[in-house]
Amino acid sequence: TGKYLLKKVLYDFVPESIFNRPKWGFAVPLQTWLSKDLSYLLDKYLSEQVLQEAGFVKPAMVLQLKKRFLAGESYLYNRLWTLIVLHKWFKELKS
Repeated sequence: TGKYLLKKVLYDFVPESIFNRPKWGFAVPLQTWLSKDLSYLLDKYLSEQVLQEAGFVKPAMVLQLKKRFLAGESYLYNRLWTLIVLHKWFKELKS
């Protein structure tokens, strides 16, 4: 396979411990991004108007989640991200 060939080529240049370590996942700093650089997505895809138009969830509940996240309950980022993706998909589907 491709990985076998890659290991064969790099064997003399990369420590063996790198080749034999277990796989691990890749995480992105989504919590930080939603708090800073991507915070505009909260308003763009989780506004009351967008939530009502889509009709997937109760707007009041999402707005409360958003408020709690912005007040410091940063562990809510995953729920909000899921809702952002859902509503972005819905907007794309409609257009």
